[in-house]
Amino acid sequence: MTRREYTSPRRAAQAAATREAILDATIVVMGEGVESFSIPAVAARAGVSVPTVYRYFPDKEALLDAAAERVRDGLGVSADQPSPTDVEDYLDSHRQIFRRFSAADPTTIGAVVATFGRGRGALDLDARRVWLAPAFDGALESWSDEDRERLLGIASILNSSVGATAFAQFGLHGDDAADLFEWTIRRLLSSSAPDPSPKLTETNR
Repeated sequence: MTRREYTSPRRAAQAAATREAILDATIVVMGEGVESFSIPAVAARAGVSVPTVYRYFPDKEALLDAAAERVRDGLGVSADQPSPTDVEDYLDSHRQIFRRFSAADPTTIGAVVATFGRGRGALDLDARRVWLAPAFDGALESWSDEDRERLLGIASILNSSVGATAFAQFGLHGDDAADLFEWTIRRLLSSSAPDPSPKLTETNR
């Protein structure tokens, strides 16, 4: 006789709650510093046994990836969301991110830095450029390919969770950070890229 697996709604809810508690504990431990992270530390914080943690997450990497996704999704900086449609959409969406970061506690911000580049939807710089390109296509039509890539690189770094965290580390939060961020992007877009090696003229020889 084949044994049938049965999971009651109550048991499923308990399992989901345990998984969430483990992720919450992971974020807290990561926020306290990378050097303090360990599976036993997470288990102790979550109030479960070490084997219970491994029942939900097969190894430390899987746990860190899941925690990274949880943090990014909560702050609205998940890289698998749709690309901004244009520059205004890009600036507005990032203002909302700055506001969420402003409301986040220091532990969450620490976890953002500690888990950067992990989990589903994490993008490297080249992939971030591709993701942002549609928002800037119209604004960069007259730019050279090299200058276009530079601008998209800067916009990509500022658009990352670590970029937003950097503003907070220097005491810039919410709309104050967003205003400086927006000023920087608009100034870059309104200026023509300078020649990196100016030619000598009769007056400066």
